[in-house]
Amino acid sequence: MDEIQQSIDAARRRLVVRQWAGRLAGCLTVAFGIALVAILVPKLVALPDLPAGWAAMWLSAAGVGGVAVASLWTLLRPTSRLEAAV
Repeated sequence: MDEIQQSIDAARRRLVVRQWAGRLAGCLTVAFGIALVAILVPKLVALPDLPAGWAAMWLSAAGVGGVAVASLWTLLRPTSRLEAAV
């Protein structure tokens, strides 16, 4: 019985990593889409007093934010042991 539990736990770990990777792709897509809009708006509309590293700040925030949201989402809603067993 212990061997079956170990197999289920190993499968669950693999599924959770796979789940995180899928969510990471979606979260980064949305985050970089928002960053793209934020970078393009000052080029189309004159906005005064923007920081020098405006684009770099948005891109780094999008990367960190996307990873953080995907990680938190996976931490709060991981694959269950029952789903892994099935």
